[in-house]
Amino acid sequence: MDNQRKPIAWPQLGLLLLAKLILHFSTNANYSYHRDELLYLELGQHPHFGHWSNGPLIGWISWLVQHVLGDSPFMIRFLPMLLGCGLMILAVWMARDMGGGKWAQFIAGLSILVSPMYLRASTMFQPVIFDVFFWTIFTFLLVRFIQSQDKRYIIGFGVAFGLSLLNKYTPVFYLLALIPALLLSSYRSLLWKKETGIAAVLALVIFTPNLLWQYAYNFPVIGHMEDLSASQLAHIKPIDFLLDQLLLNMPSMVLLFGGLFFFFGQKGKTYRLLGMVLVGVVLLFLVFKGKSYYAAGIYPVLLAAGAVGWESWAKPLWAKIAIPCLMIASIIPFAPLGVFILPLDQMLTYGDWVKEEIGLDGPWRWEDGKIYDLPQDYADMNGWKALASIAITAYEKADNPSSTLLYAENYGQAGAVNLYGKSKGLPHCNSFSDNFRLWIDPNFLPTAIIYINDELGTDVANLFEDIQLIGELNSPYAREKGAKVFLCQKGKGDVGNFWQERVKLVNASWQTAE
Repeated sequence: MDNQRKPIAWPQLGLLLLAKLILHFSTNANYSYHRDELLYLELGQHPHFGHWSNGPLIGWISWLVQHVLGDSPFMIRFLPMLLGCGLMILAVWMARDMGGGKWAQFIAGLSILVSPMYLRASTMFQPVIFDVFFWTIFTFLLVRFIQSQDKRYIIGFGVAFGLSLLNKYTPVFYLLALIPALLLSSYRSLLWKKETGIAAVLALVIFTPNLLWQYAYNFPVIGHMEDLSASQLAHIKPIDFLLDQLLLNMPSMVLLFGGLFFFFGQKGKTYRLLGMVLVGVVLLFLVFKGKSYYAAGIYPVLLAAGAVGWESWAKPLWAKIAIPCLMIASIIPFAPLGVFILPLDQMLTYGDWVKEEIGLDGPWRWEDGKIYDLPQDYADMNGWKALASIAITAYEKADNPSSTLLYAENYGQAGAVNLYGKSKGLPHCNSFSDNFRLWIDPNFLPTAIIYINDELGTDVANLFEDIQLIGELNSPYAREKGAKVFLCQKGKGDVGNFWQERVKLVNASWQTAE
């Protein structure tokens, strides 16, 4: 089948990559670090074979990025932008491998460029874009195998799958959809081929260091998933998940349906396996209440297939011009949902317009299921420096800074204090949130506490004679609005013992016996 592949449309691909670069250099200036980016920056300071809610890959990459590019928002988001470019290249290659010419390749790449889903994912330093990229690699390798029957691509699939599990564990859903799809297809014999066994062994070998780490820490991923299910996934409704799949690919919706017709029609029957995998993934996330973006990695091949289909269906020249023009025009009203172009005040006005005039409020729904003035990602990039400044002031006012404990209730707060406080000589900010619980010094004996939370708990309030409210985050649109910084001194009892008992209590839920 190799002789059926058409030349790569290099000029069109180059134009798309240039547009992606321009978007990166024209955005990200209005907003600071995202709440999750603060955590991943911190993981780069503590690279390991595992982390509380993620695999080790994001920590290794964070370490490399900070040492090579620096830790400014612009630089840490440069690699996600490159992965966004990689998604476009893979979409172009898949369209080409499925028989697409230059127009189909251009449309496939354009669909990635204008999709709010991939625009947003490639704008922030998070495991999401790496997850999407790995999923797309899986499908690309399957396309190449179907196109060439070269079983080396199956071995490559195993390597990619093992690496992907070092990033996130969601690729398991891809595998759960792939196995029944293979059984229902003419490729079922692959399941017992030698190359498949080699691929499985390689994937397991690559993943084993993280698996051993999970075992050593009593599989914290299970507890994390239970917390995630109770606090966030429980609010997800199947209809919202399905509507978001369309919304996040809205400019390319014609390609979505075109891809389904391609896979399940006569023209694309060779690649029907991929269509079955896609349907299986969506059904699995519906059953398990996955977040809308969990399925993002399965759509690049659908968009590429839709581009190939439309290349043969849209024969007139005007149709071939109209489709890309409509895709570009349709993203303009929704571009701020994909990239951080608008300043805060303009984003608020834009949100009112979309909700009132278009009747669309889904992007403004946070993880708790409620609608707010800003999308959650925007709110997650506000107020961190201001909060850290209050903590720095508290530390400077402490009677005995060397024995003063910094404690924050969540990883965003702790990460912000560490990022902005290191140049001021502040020690590590402690937290029981996420991976921060692994970095606590169990032997530290504080005499005072700088406490960062929405309110002062009774246990802390009863422990100190001198409690000062140093400041409160008043930014009205920050997710952390109302967070307070207390300086707690002159303990009524043994502050060091109080802290060590709290550490033991938290650690008891996951630490193995020594």
